[in-house]
This record gives sequence, structure tokens and C-alpha cells, in this order.
Amino acid sequence: MICIFLFIFIICKYLTPLLIFSIAGYLQDELGVRNIRGNCKYEDFKKYLTRIEELEAAISYAALESQCEIESLKLDMIAMEERCFQAESLSQQMAVDKAKMQEVLEECKMQLHEAHDTISFLEMENNELKLVLKGSERRFKDLHYEVEEHLSNWLKDISGTGASMHVESNKNFSPVLNGNHSSLNGYCTCEEVLCPLVSKLILLETWDENVKNELQEMANQVQESELLVKKLKEELREEKLKAKEEAEDLTQAMAELRYEITGMLEEECKHRASIEQASLRRIQDLEEQVDIILIFLFCLLVFNCYKFEGYIQKMVEYQLYH
Repeated sequence: MICIFLFIFIICKYLTPLLIFSIAGYLQDELGVRNIRGNCKYEDFKKYLTRIEELEAAISYAALESQCEIESLKLDMIAMEERCFQAESLSQQMAVDKAKMQEVLEECKMQLHEAHDTISFLEMENNELKLVLKGSERRFKDLHYEVEEHLSNWLKDISGTGASMHVESNKNFSPVLNGNHSSLNGYCTCEEVLCPLVSKLILLETWDENVKNELQEMANQVQESELLVKKLKEELREEKLKAKEEAEDLTQAMAELRYEITGMLEEECKHRASIEQASLRRIQDLEEQVDIILIFLFCLLVFNCYKFEGYIQKMVEYQLYH
């Protein structure tokens, strides 16, 4: 029994240094492996730091790009405001032009009303002149008929008186030569009768010429009035057509401008909405990527710290044990 214990003691005494040496070698190998792993983790950590810096640079670049897009949006908004201001100015100018056109239309309506009044007055005056002309012609015809009747009666009386005087002169030719002047007195009486009649005829002819001239002047005035009425009607028709065309052109221009402004506003709103949505989507994607990378790095750091803490604890225990 004692021999067995001695044998075991001798074996343990000689085998213990070998075991300790082998354990130390194993621990050194483990330490080298851990150092290698630590170096690898350190390199990975450097890579992650580099990746983080790259991501930060990308984020700063994206932020700068977003800022540029925001500035461009501001510039677009300023340009849009200017265009809106120009559109408002143009609409105000068109409103002023419309007011002026309305005034012109009112003036045209007033001129049209005055032209209608003038046409009515000229037509009434023309009708009156026609009535006066017809009355003058009728009076002239009546006067002409009366003059012809009086002249024919007078000629008949003169012819009868002349025949009787001719017979008496043939019978009493010699007494007449001896100083009887009865026939001469008859001729004088005839001359006294004819002179006023001839003067009346001359006056009547002169009055007839005057009446003809007046009638001709009245006819000319009527013709001029008719021509003036036709001219006024033509001018009135042209003014109506011109005013209608100008009103249609103005209405069409205002409709085109309103449609153009509406289209510009809709396009600008769509463009701004699309840019804002794209910017928000990109910012959200970048924020999600940054959050994922930060979570991953945090987990990796926690895991490496935990492993490094365990490794340090083992090394401390090993040093304390030896």
C-alpha cells in the first residue's frame, strides 16, 4: 500500500511540470489565437469606422444635394411667384383693356343710337321734303293749267277784237287817213292790256324757274339725305362688325390666357409635389440606412466588448492563478 502511494507520488511529482508546461503552451496558443482574433476584430472595427465615415460623407452629400434641391425649389417658387405676378399684372391690364373696350362699346352704342336718331330724323325730313315736292308740283300744275286757260281765253278775245278792227279799218280807211285815230286808240288799249300780261308771264316764268330750281335743290337734298343715310347705315354696320370682332378677339385672348395660366400653375404644382415627394423618400431611405448601420455597429461593438471583457477576465484569472 505504501509502495503504491509512493509510486503515485513519484508519478505526480514528475508529471506535474509536464502538465503545467503543456497547459501553459495551450494557453499561449489560445492567447495567440485570441490576439489574432482581436487583431482581426480591430481591422474589422477600422473597416466599420471607414464605412461609417463613408456613410457620413454620403449622408452629408445627400444633405447637401437635398439643400441644393431645396434651394432650387425656392428659386422655382420665386420664378413661379414672378410668373404669377406677371399673370396678375396681365390680367389687370386685360381688365383695364376690357373696361376700355366696354367704354368703346358704350360709345359705339351711343353713336349707334345717335345714328339711328339721325337716320330717323333724315327719313322724316326726306318724307316731308317729298310731301312738299309733291305739293309744289301739284300747285305748279294747277297754276300752269290756270295760266294756259287764261291765256287761251285772252287770245280768243284778242283774236275776235282784232278781226272786227280789221273790217272796220278796211271800210273806213280814208277817214282814218284824214285824222280818225280810233283804231290807234284800240291798238293802244290792246298794248295796255298786253303789257301787264306779258310782265305777269315773265314773272310767272321767272317764278317757274325759281320753283324748278327749288324743286331741283330739294330733290338734290333728298338724294344727299338718302346717300347720307346709306353711308351712315354702312358705317354703323362696319362699326358693329368691328366691335363684335374686337369683343370676340378679346374674349378669346382672355380665355387662352386663363387656360395658359391654369396649365402653368398645375404643371408647377405637380413639379413641386414630385420634387418634394422624391426628396422626402430619399431622406427617409437615407435615415433608414443610417439607423440600420448604427444598430449593426452598436451590436457589433457590444459583442466585441463582451468578448474582450471575457478574454481580459480569463487573462486576469490566469495571471492570478500563476
